[in-house]
Amino acid sequence: MTIHLNDLRFYAFHGIHPQEKKAGGDFLVNLTVQYPEASKQHTLDSTIDYVVLHDLVKQCMALPTELLENVAEDICEKIKSRFSQLSSIEIKITKIRPPIPGINGSTGITLQRTY
Repeated sequence: MTIHLNDLRFYAFHGIHPQEKKAGGDFLVNLTVQYPEASKQHTLDSTIDYVVLHDLVKQCMALPTELLENVAEDICEKIKSRFSQLSSIEIKITKIRPPIPGINGSTGITLQRTY
């Protein structure tokens, strides 16, 4: 089974440049988690609650961190510790219009973990 959370928007202060730490910026997070299907009768207890997933992502996005790689690692660790049945996680974090001179567009990372 696969659950997707797409285009989650956050305003955060991630980055190593002074402008990023001071001004902050908009971020998009896309998350995919996979887990073995426990039964054909799905209940909230037999699946992964996407509201909890969102809350875990939100907690990590709220903590200013220099590198998006570290934000992604923290998100994966929190999700895996909460949902041990996970078989994989993929997270993509995009920094929309970073406040860095010379960069016109977006930057981002993708992290994949298989358990």
